[in-house]
Parts: sequence; structure tokens; C-alpha cells
Amino acid sequence: ARVFLGDAGAIPLGFLAAALGLHGAATGIWPAWFPVLVFSPFIVDATVTMRPLDRSRCGTAARATAAVPNRFTITTRSHFSAGTSTSGPHASIGRDALVGAGTASLGGKVSRDVRAGTGSATFSGSVGGTVYAHAREVRLADGAVLEHDLFYTSRNAVEKAPGATVRGKIEQRVPPPEHRRRGPLHAVLHWIRMIIGFTILGLLFYLVFTRLGPRSVDTLGRAPLPSLGIGIVLALLLPAAAASLFILGLMVGGWWVALGLMPLYLFLVASGYVIAATSVGRWILARAGRGGASIGWAMVLGLVALGLLGAIPILGKLVCVAASLCGLGAVGITWFRTRRGTVTAGTAPASPAV
Repeated sequence: ARVFLGDAGAIPLGFLAAALGLHGAATGIWPAWFPVLVFSPFIVDATVTMRPLDRSRCGTAARATAAVPNRFTITTRSHFSAGTSTSGPHASIGRDALVGAGTASLGGKVSRDVRAGTGSATFSGSVGGTVYAHAREVRLADGAVLEHDLFYTSRNAVEKAPGATVRGKIEQRVPPPEHRRRGPLHAVLHWIRMIIGFTILGLLFYLVFTRLGPRSVDTLGRAPLPSLGIGIVLALLLPAAAASLFILGLMVGGWWVALGLMPLYLFLVASGYVIAATSVGRWILARAGRGGASIGWAMVLGLVALGLLGAIPILGKLVCVAASLCGLGAVGITWFRTRRGTVTAGTAPASPAV
């Protein structure tokens, strides 16, 4: 084995394996039971075998673990990427070891250098080269032998047991201080940039969709609750439809169409926020006796109002999400009504000549 991967590698490989299995079953390359049989050892190992050993339920997620068993030898460069990375006390790695994990424990023998970026790194075996560690905690347990230098980046001093040996030098590098919490001026600038960005998006939307945009605002003003309901349905169905189309495209072709639907979906959600802001702006102007103002001024006023509401913790985020869903639903309702009206007008019988 040369590469140990956690979720970052397992998830794409799992989706790829599932897509290939479905493709082969759909095209008749192999029967439907064949992919299940091929991957049954992994399914059984992750459920029936491993879960009873660590006393965890099959329905709960497992922590990713990369391990080198005892008396196991790896002669090439090794990469560990997991929640927990462990090498046994009798394991042997013939070259360099690169470790990226939440918790790393290296026993046995590493012939060359070790480079680790972890939350906690513990060394209990021998390392023939130099150790470079970037971790919150670095421990040298009894029996650890580092033939060369130890360079570690941490705010905490290394914990060295009496039985640990470092034949080179130990050098600590303190990481730079974390950025201080940004003040209110940064929040104000971020708020202004958001207003400007949505204003530009709204102007483009209303310029391109000269009829759909204003009609969607009218729909939201007349039926806010139905718009919210339709928006929730569309927000759930559109990504699911894109994912299904992507899997189908892997089997029959045209998977790239699904990738193009996602930017369109994000554009519709952002445009829904603009439509909701315009409706809010119109409501404010109508209460102020300026109901005849242009749609641009109503949009800007509504964006400012929603932006101020969005600054409220938790509640503000919920208001912004609800606004996007309402606008998305209004677009869906308006588009459906427009299409139905076009079809009805196109199929209406002609009046008899007199």
C-alpha cells in the first residue's frame, strides 16, 4: 500500500464505483447482482465485522482511520490522511512518511523523514531522518528514538518522556498569532459590498428578463405564502434533479448538462433574493406614499432593509433564506403561469368568420 486516504478519497471513489456498477447493469455488461457481490466484502467488513468490535451502531458514521499493522513493512513513501493515523510498534516504513490527521501515533520504524500536520502527534518508535511536525501537541513517548533533528511548529512545548531520545536538535517554531476579530468597520464594508453586488445582479436580471422579473415581484406581493411553499419545493427538487441527471448522464451520456444546471440554480436563488427585496421595497414605498417609484429604487431600498435584518444573529439569516425561497417560488409560479397562458393562447380555436 502506498496511499492511505480518509473521506477525501473514499467518497469520490465510492460514487465512481456506484456509477460504474449502475452503468454496467443498465447496459447489460453484467447482471445487477454482480456489483453487489463485488463490493459485499467491504459492506460486510464495515457493518458486521468492524462495528461490533468498536461497539458502534451501523447507522452512525465511523471515524476515518489509517493504520499500519504490526510486522507490516512498507518500502515506499507513505501518505496517511485520516481522522486517526496509527502505525504499530513493529511496523516498518522504508522511506518518508507524510501524515495528515487529527490524531497521529507513529510507532515502529520510519527509515527517513516524517512530515506531519496534525492536531496531536505522538512518536513512540524510531525515525531515521528529520521530523517536521505542525501540531497543537507533540509528544515523545518512552522508547522514541529520533536519529536527527525535530522541528515542530506549535504554541506548546514538546512533551518528552525520560526514555525518549533525540540525537539531533529540537527547535520550536511558534506560529504567528491568529487574526484578531474584525471590528464593526469590516462588517459595514462587507454589508456595503453585498448591497452593491445584489444591486448589480438585480439590474442585470431585470434588464434581461423584462417581463418575468416585474411579474414575479407582483406574484410575490399577491401570494407570499404560496410563493414560499413553491420555493421550498424547488429548492429541494432542483438539486436532486441535477444529481439524478448527472448519474443518468454517466450511463447514457450528457452528464455535463447537470453540471451546467447548478450555476443556473444558484443564479435563480440569488435572483429570488433580489425579487423578495424588490417586493419589500415596494411595500415600504407604498406605506410612505411613494407607490409609483421605479423598480430600481424599490430594489435598492429592499436590499438595504433585508441587509439590516440579516445582521440580526440567527433570526436575520432565517429571514434572508426565507426571502430567497419566496422569490424563487414567485419566479416558478410566474413562469408556469406565463407558459400556460402561452400554450392556451396558441391552442385556442379561431373565431368563426362572420
